[in-house]
Amino acid sequence: NHTILKLEYFIIADAKTLKPVNRKYKNKAYRAFIAVYADDIRLIDNIALN
Repeated sequence: NHTILKLEYFIIADAKTLKPVNRKYKNKAYRAFIAVYADDIRLIDNIALN
């Protein structure tokens, strides 16, 4: 029996506004946000990228 993870979302966002970004700029801070399901358990996390 093994658990399969199902990705709900993975977003890289501006750390100040939390708005998703498509391009990286110098002197800006970013965070990555992720949500996945492990069977019926929803796991969420975020991390600073700079």
